[in-house]
Amino acid sequence: MLRGRISYETPYTLNSPQHGTVECQMRVVCSYLKGFKDQHGVRYIVYVVHQVRVTLHQLHDYYR
Repeated sequence: MLRGRISYETPYTLNSPQHGTVECQMRVVCSYLKGFKDQHGVRYIVYVVHQVRVTLHQLHDYYR
């Protein structure tokens, strides 16, 4: 699931024996390290959200 270099969102279902199921959105945000702390490549940050109406990058900036 954590492949590629493009941020994306996909449906996700949370299952609980006590509370049932809930349909959510899983959002995968790709960020490039560019030598930050001597690291290079792509870092994936995964968010599972429910009833959130912001774009992928706004969500990433909000949690950062």
